Amino acid sequence: MKKLLVVLALLTLVPGVAAADTVLCPDPAAGYTRQYFVDPALGCVFGDGTLNGAANDAFLDLIEPFGYDWSFVGSSEEWGAGFEPISGISITDREALTFSWEIDPALWSTGLFALGIKDGGDPQWAVFLLGGPSGTGGMINGGQLALGGSISHVALYMTPTTQVPEPASMLLLGAGLIGLAGFVRRRR
Repeated sequence: MKKLLVVLALLTLVPGVAAADTVLCPDPAAGYTRQYFVDPALGCVFGDGTLNGAANDAFLDLIEPFGYDWSFVGSSEEWGAGFEPISGISITDREALTFSWEIDPALWSTGLFALGIKDGGDPQWAVFLLGGPSGTGGMINGGQLALGGSISHVALYMTPTTQVPEPASMLLLGAGLIGLAGFVRRRR
């Protein structure tokens, strides 16, 4: 019984890993004709405005999107011929119907990353919580894959993974473990 209690205690300390898959943003039920996708991704935030890292960056103006505080790493600007690379991430196949992205493994191990795609014709954008260090992304317009001329730029955001847990969460976890230990002890 002590071994079971130890295993349960250790499992509560291991962070959960959600399955990463292709995420469409905005949700197809929202009625937008343009949707963005990234694979693998864990979630998406959709909005209007700019993705530029400045004081008016619409993603950074949100209160803890995906549950974290984010910082701006960089943006590609000019999707076409004047494409500017972002330090630490390579984006290739920009002229195809989808694009490929890969984050440097040394950089990937330092935090969580979100990749923003800014629409070239509308003020809308989608930012995806990345589910792996490499993958694909793109846009669907009216049910068809369409990249050319539709994307203004991409932006990369990062948050360190060394997040300090809230004292209240740790207190709640400790109280639960003490209660579980008391329950096991009483059953004997």
